[in-house]
Amino acid sequence: MKFAKISGSMVFIALFLWGCQTTDPVAPLSSEAATSTVSLLSKPADGRGELKVMDWNIYIGANVDIVLSAENELDLLMKVAAAYDTLGMTNFPERAQTIAGQVAKFKPHVIALQEVSLIQRFDDLDNPHLLDQQDYLNILLNALAEQGQSYQLADLVYNADVTVPRLAGFNNASEMIIDYVRVLDADVILVRTDVAFSDVVKGHYETNLPPIPGVGILPRGYVSINADINGRHYRIVNTHLEAFGGDIRYAQAQELASVFAGETLPVVMMGDFNTDDLTPPNPYMDDTYRFMTETAGYYDAWDYNLYGHQSDGNTYGNASDLMNPDVNLYERIDFVFVGNTGPGAGHNPIGPVYAEVIGDEQKDRTVSGLWPSDHAGIIARLHISAPQTVAAN
Repeated sequence: MKFAKISGSMVFIALFLWGCQTTDPVAPLSSEAATSTVSLLSKPADGRGELKVMDWNIYIGANVDIVLSAENELDLLMKVAAAYDTLGMTNFPERAQTIAGQVAKFKPHVIALQEVSLIQRFDDLDNPHLLDQQDYLNILLNALAEQGQSYQLADLVYNADVTVPRLAGFNNASEMIIDYVRVLDADVILVRTDVAFSDVVKGHYETNLPPIPGVGILPRGYVSINADINGRHYRIVNTHLEAFGGDIRYAQAQELASVFAGETLPVVMMGDFNTDDLTPPNPYMDDTYRFMTETAGYYDAWDYNLYGHQSDGNTYGNASDLMNPDVNLYERIDFVFVGNTGPGAGHNPIGPVYAEVIGDEQKDRTVSGLWPSDHAGIIARLHISAPQTVAAN
């Protein structure tokens, strides 16, 4: 997600770093092409070296734009209240059912999720009493179970954890009633229960936004696992890079690449990288994508997609209320990157790739007309060659 700048007086921005804007929509796939894609991608990837992965920023659901215009403390309290109301209207429990439906359709081995939020409301800070909460991770896991899908949490990394005041109303004396909203953000890896995993590696980036007065540092991080899929091991990585500021995002990408520079397993690195590919015109082009693909040595799986009808692969961004009548994806900022020390498989360095943008068709909207997220998801079927081994002297 993108913003032009941070307003130092807008403490609540810390909660919602993921705002959206809208622009011209991209036409969805034809029904014939979409059916063909689903047919192959929904088949089990059971061969040695085959794996299916899904990446999705599932969106906290807040309307950030109204918060950005707050001019004073009272105005901020009111706009926090409006943003909190928006969370209810974008209804994650309902959206989770649609996201779970996509999982049920494709049955990926591993799922990388960003903006997996815990939202809590308290009546007081000194002696807090929990008024209500939404735990997006548990909501989604329950939705998966309801649809007969067996997935479990492999691990997660917690990022920003912010509590802010909200105008809850007025008492009989016309005095303001204030409560408090906490948002805890996480990046999550889920695995199918038939996938063994081990060796969790996770952490936070040293480079982050400058501290925000009254809030402090808003960390971003990464989480990864060693996944055993059909008898072969892979390093699976999930991250969500900074939305503000290309220099910060670029530095985080450098840190991320450094962490896994010595990895001998094939690496599948997924996430919301908040950087565009190099296909012009891109409104937020920076050096992060170029670094990942040219310096760090990762391959953008989409570039090797054997589905020629998939067009630009844009993944962002629907309206903040998720009610835009037509799909509105105008940039590609969510990626599946592959790094491998092995020889090329077939006619390209990472082997055959079949990938599709998901959650971007009218039939994917919820019963009340919501898009599943402001981002579309990605499903990719990969066949990665075995890494080279060096014989001992």
